[in-house]
Amino acid sequence: MTHRGLGGYLGDVERFFCVVRMSGLVLSPKDAEKVRRWYLDGIPMRVVLDGIAQGVRAHARSAARGERSPHSLAYYARYIGARVRGFRKAGPPPHDAEASCVPPKGGLNSRTSGAGAVLEHLVSEVGLLVLPEERETERRVKERVLEGLKGLLERAGELDEGALSYELQRLDDDYLGFYDSALTAGERGEVDRMVEGKLRGEKGLSPRAVEGRRKALRANVLRTRLNILDMAE
Repeated sequence: MTHRGLGGYLGDVERFFCVVRMSGLVLSPKDAEKVRRWYLDGIPMRVVLDGIAQGVRAHARSAARGERSPHSLAYYARYIGARVRGFRKAGPPPHDAEASCVPPKGGLNSRTSGAGAVLEHLVSEVGLLVLPEERETERRVKERVLEGLKGLLERAGELDEGALSYELQRLDDDYLGFYDSALTAGERGEVDRMVEGKLRGEKGLSPRAVEGRRKALRANVLRTRLNILDMAE
């Protein structure tokens, strides 16, 4: 979730795009060079992600029902570029280390590397997932996730890396359990069949390991139905 240098910055762009577009994105060499330049110029990740989100929303307003946003980052360059120009014109607030994605000497401070930055990123991701969700149950689950993340964001100053990981895992378990219990009998049976099908492909597991894998596979199937990535990773 943190930038982890240029590689992490590129990875976060791809991950965010995957979430808001509900499909993956592999950056072309040309797109990757643009992202690299933003990184080296000290453009905050939030500026780039805001531009992508604005482009996704703009496309959704004029697109046919069910039509996905363009898969190339080049389509969103004008939206990102507008955000970048606005950021450069305004200039970073004094002593705002978050304004630069290049780690300053002495390392990242608690604001850029701490729980607040991670949670703001997740709130943005899940908030964008709620907007296009037309399935009633899935919308309720995503709204539950969003409220949980906002609650954690209010406590961000209290959370170190270990505490944040623990709280995200608790939230992950909570919403998956809630979703599983809210499925109809038919939907639950469909999930069961998918899980058992995947499990049959994993040979040589002990009985104890089988139960652990069944639980993990079920969680992955439920996340896929929701199109939410594992927040506790």
